[in-house]
Amino acid sequence: MKVFLFNLFFLLFFTSSFVSANDEKKEDHDYFKPDRFEVYYFKASWCGYCKQVTPYFDEISKEKPNVKSFKIDIDSNPDIAQKFNVRSVPTLCYSIVFSDTKEHKKSCFVGSTRDTVKKVFDLVDKNQQ
Repeated sequence: MKVFLFNLFFLLFFTSSFVSANDEKKEDHDYFKPDRFEVYYFKASWCGYCKQVTPYFDEISKEKPNVKSFKIDIDSNPDIAQKFNVRSVPTLCYSIVFSDTKEHKKSCFVGSTRDTVKKVFDLVDKNQQ
């Protein structure tokens, strides 16, 4: 819970092109829009910890197909990483609208763990229903 609260101050508000889970570019993707429920995972091919977390991100994204997720390699897409203000990898960001309060929430977690990935997917999935 401390990690969750610590990382809540990493709020981002940007609009640009984006990269899908299979790293193909998607033009004109407006991310962090108030009506979107999405998860964004920033990684690098040289990052050892990313190599541990990425398979779990892929597994969870397949288990929760109703949660739109994106996997972005920061070396292949430095412009997107810069717009998200990503300074280290892995970084996991999300955008949700809480179902009970209708509050729009955006946040990022630096140094994401398997547990963080699951919690973020569960949070997004729960609130979009």
